[in-house]
Amino acid sequence: MIDEINGSIGGTTFQRNRYGFTIKRKPPSRPNFAPLQFTRKNAMYKVVQEWIGLSSGNKSAWDTWASTNPRPSRLNPSVNLNGFNYFQAFNLLRLLSSSVVLTNPTGTVRTLSLDDIQVRIISGDLIVETDVTISGGSWRDYIFLSRPVRPSHVINPSFTRLVGAGFSNQSNRFTDCTDDYSARFGELPSIGDTVIVKQVIINNSVAQIFDLPVSKVEVTA
Repeated sequence: MIDEINGSIGGTTFQRNRYGFTIKRKPPSRPNFAPLQFTRKNAMYKVVQEWIGLSSGNKSAWDTWASTNPRPSRLNPSVNLNGFNYFQAFNLLRLLSSSVVLTNPTGTVRTLSLDDIQVRIISGDLIVETDVTISGGSWRDYIFLSRPVRPSHVINPSFTRLVGAGFSNQSNRFTDCTDDYSARFGELPSIGDTVIVKQVIINNSVAQIFDLPVSKVEVTA
């Protein structure tokens, strides 16, 4: 015979308080996903499904690409990504600004190097201006910024959030981050504030990922 029961089962909670033994129905929990979380979950699902549907030749091409263009794992830098992981890393970025994945990674390999990056307030808008040296091709830019930090603050990329994405084949590129930054942090930084900047640029037609150096930048006019 059961004399007493405590806890929850099937949406019903059994508990004892100072008023005696009670039974309460609990409403079903609903995960509070932000829009970007939904976007990421959908993108991850799409990437996995696209990989499943790849031909064996394209899967082999990604395996070869990953071995000849080693990219360390974010969670374990001593281990490089395999073909599937590289396909996933590249196309999760790509799907943030496109609805089409890259099915084959090969093509003309380009070079890219960072010359300068500025965070500016122009006519009330938050603009990230990047100067790069590229050897042709078209590229997708992803800008991650932090809230304003102290100038002496340690550079920590985990403080940054994605606030802008752009597409360009020019060396001088401008990314408007106004709406996404405001949605993320509530308000724009002011001129004179310091923010942490992380930028990732991918080749639009070849599976190249460039992680530009994370830095602290003063917001200027």
